[in-house]
Amino acid sequence: MRGILKFVTRSRTHAAGAAVLGLLLPPFGFVAAGMVGLVTLKYGVADGALILAASVAVSSAVMLLVLQSADAALLFAVSMGLPMLLLATVLRTTASQGAALACAGLLGGSVIAAVHLLTTDPVAWWRGVLEIFLVDRMRRGETPDPVTVESLREMAEKLAPLMSGAPTGIAIGTMVLLFLARWAHAVLDNPGGFGKEFRALRLDRRIAFAAILLGLSAIFLRGFASGLLPELFNLVVALYVIQGIAVAHALVNHRRASSGWLVAMYILVVLMPPLAMILLSVTGFSDTWLDYRARYSAST
Repeated sequence: MRGILKFVTRSRTHAAGAAVLGLLLPPFGFVAAGMVGLVTLKYGVADGALILAASVAVSSAVMLLVLQSADAALLFAVSMGLPMLLLATVLRTTASQGAALACAGLLGGSVIAAVHLLTTDPVAWWRGVLEIFLVDRMRRGETPDPVTVESLREMAEKLAPLMSGAPTGIAIGTMVLLFLARWAHAVLDNPGGFGKEFRALRLDRRIAFAAILLGLSAIFLRGFASGLLPELFNLVVALYVIQGIAVAHALVNHRRASSGWLVAMYILVVLMPPLAMILLSVTGFSDTWLDYRARYSAST
């Protein structure tokens, strides 16, 4: 793995080439975001921005030639490329994964708020966005089959109510890719550094106060805010799930416990996501006040 990472970071051309391949091969699209993050962490924001711009430009040109549409590359740039560049810059500047996670939450929250503030019906807006990508893109080629168009419209209708969680999903997904980029950076320059940083991940206490306020407001307020506030609260819960995971890793490390505890935790996340999310978010949130890591570290 170290050899592969050294190869793709040997020059800007190598890094941009890996990012372009990721964008052109949909199952490996995460590679492009990871390369932007890795290059930004290793060399700085200017190099990261150059890799992002070059990979999007080359991928767009290829997609236009082959598919007559560069929407996928442009969507990547807006939804993941630029956020990754920003989050990696924050992490490089602060050396704090907690600060980067808070920034990811701020980005996701800003998108959620913008959708609610700029549209009278967020579900209808998401339906329109989905129809653009599912239906309108078909019409750029030959005349589409009416039955197919109707099926795609029905799909957009069913997916639209679920899209309210898209900003949270993208924010957390980009943060996970940043973790992978930081791990790769540590493999190259600071073996073991990622684990130490992740186990120390901690959100600012002011976010905990915001979570309490959002939770209470979501319960008692109605009308316009009844849609906005629960979505923001769910985003904050997702942030504390990540802090809860960091706490679990730290406690296992401090107590020199079996890694089987962590395996069990991730199995629970896969098999019983709602229960796992509740337990981890409560752990992460309560750590703000109880500081489990400091307590167990002092006792060992």
